[in-house]
Amino acid sequence: MAAHDELQEERNSDGAEYPKHIQILALFMVGLLMFGDSVEIYLPAVIIQDVSCELNLSPSQHHVLAAAMNSALAIVNFIAVYVAERLGRRLTVLTSIYLCIIFTVFCAIVPNYTSLLLSRILTGVGVGLNDSILMVYMSEISSTRDFQVLSITTLALAI
Repeated sequence: MAAHDELQEERNSDGAEYPKHIQILALFMVGLLMFGDSVEIYLPAVIIQDVSCELNLSPSQHHVLAAAMNSALAIVNFIAVYVAERLGRRLTVLTSIYLCIIFTVFCAIVPNYTSLLLSRILTGVGVGLNDSILMVYMSEISSTRDFQVLSITTLALAI
């Protein structure tokens, strides 16, 4: 029981519980963000053939474009904790959301390969920050029971 109390105290360092409606809203928003990340990662794989035809991409450009976001995501995962410690978790999550939204819109309207590649890389930066920090941020504002449910649900979705 002492370990459970220490964990809860560590999560809510100010000693205050967040109201239940705030926790539910936050969990709902996390679900939306995770769904958005999934769409952001996998949807371009479906439409990349159309993009390749429209922009007259070579096969190598096609493959680089497909791997750009995942490569950026993997690299950013290594530095995301450092960024979150320097900026704070809340600002890091908000920054990642803005990066994802802005550069996803750019991906839809860019006129050439270089701009599309840069937009995909910067979207990968946003998704990498988001995926790395979101669960840590949620563990701070949710109760232990809600966080356990969230963790099990996230694990089930990942599998």
